[in-house]
Amino acid sequence: MRRIYRVLATALALLALAGCDAGFSGVTERPLASGAASPVPVPPQDGDVAPNRIPVTLYYRYYDEPYLAPYAAILEVTSDKSVEQALIERLIQGPDADRSEYTALIDSATTVSVAERSEYLEVTLSQIYVDSMTSLPDPWTTTAQDYENELMRMRNLALNSIINTVTEMGVHSRVMIRIDRGLGDAEKLLRSEGGFDSNMDRAIDPLPRDTSLVLTARRCAELALEELQARDWGALGGWIASADVDGTQPPVQLDGALNNRPALISFSFLDGETVMPLTEGSVKGIEQTVLCMDAAFRDSLGNVKEVWNVPLRMVRTGGIWQIAYASLDAAVPAS
Repeated sequence: MRRIYRVLATALALLALAGCDAGFSGVTERPLASGAASPVPVPPQDGDVAPNRIPVTLYYRYYDEPYLAPYAAILEVTSDKSVEQALIERLIQGPDADRSEYTALIDSATTVSVAERSEYLEVTLSQIYVDSMTSLPDPWTTTAQDYENELMRMRNLALNSIINTVTEMGVHSRVMIRIDRGLGDAEKLLRSEGGFDSNMDRAIDPLPRDTSLVLTARRCAELALEELQARDWGALGGWIASADVDGTQPPVQLDGALNNRPALISFSFLDGETVMPLTEGSVKGIEQTVLCMDAAFRDSLGNVKEVWNVPLRMVRTGGIWQIAYASLDAAVPAS
């Protein structure tokens, strides 16, 4: 896992990771009248009229990690296409070439069509979606089991990149994937094709959003604190924001700043987080949110100090959430 953190130090953080509990399915989708373009209104357009531009969040794999990260994009929708179809086509297109931290999961030649159902969105993909995930890119030097695990992980992330991207719109609570195998009616995606290692020959019914795979502010904080526990200063540096909302920067050498401080031995986060609006004087484009944690630290003499309800401020500017160094510095007790 730590292999990404050595390249993370230049990465800053992205748009808010909005989401519902993975088990949530209480939204009832609005059925569309026959021929309706989308639940998001797209005004009629003549040939010379610019397409409707909608800000959206897409989900791609973050480097080679087992997580999805949100990617902000502007979706251009014309009147002859639904928002949902344009959205998935944009996801398949992949991230911009200069955003190397994001990894596209779906073959760019995959075609898509969508259909509204009473309780979910049905997405039909061409056979290449499945065929492109029968092997890993060369070279791949690892054990046979590692190879299989990575293949299944890639399939599962691809499936959930579609589901999370669609449900991010706030209209659909579940998504069903079908594959056009060229054999007549499209068939449901099989569990093996979706990266599930049980009941692999069974078809996948409509699935809800799965936020356990998403780099939310809380998950990013957890990964950062795991590196603090391990005292891996290089890896921790990838989770520290390079600039705070007031423009201040962290120490160049984290080991020099934190190595002699008590060691983190345990931590947990309280439910909920507070998203704060940008304030006057903030660095343009930086967002912040606050998590509260309980933690225990042990000093060099073996004494344990526990702290409760400590705020940990997270910031982002177009990438993943990262910890504001000033907040981490305040959370770790002095020697």
